[in-house]
Amino acid sequence: MSNAVKEKFKVRDIVFLDREQVTTTISKLITVLELYGFATVTDLYEIAGLTGNYAADKWGWKSVADFKIIAVSGGYGLEYPELERKDTANIVDSKDDKLRALSDKTHLSVTVLKALFAQDYMFIEEMGKAYRFERRSL
Repeated sequence: MSNAVKEKFKVRDIVFLDREQVTTTISKLITVLELYGFATVTDLYEIAGLTGNYAADKWGWKSVADFKIIAVSGGYGLEYPELERKDTANIVDSKDDKLRALSDKTHLSVTVLKALFAQDYMFIEEMGKAYRFERRSL
């Protein structure tokens, strides 16, 4: 189910009880990608309620377009596209830089923004001096 890569890092197989859990996980990864431009394996694990390790934070994806939901024994799983090494993925901005830029723009603290994104909200648009956030629908 998972892809091994050059340094033999392998994403753990995750079994989700139902398809909704898988689509929610992918939706949250999309939020991470929109915000940071890169989603690590650690991000995936944390969204799925698992813990990662140092190596898991070094690998990830710039897109979830090639993720595939598959039926597995006991529920559903994901087939992952090839992993990219985080330090060679040409990520333009760091997570903190993007959060600070959005914080400066919206006048919301980084902590508030993190809480909004953790609850599946995404930044929609600037409307004069007001900003609209909307809950991501699946």
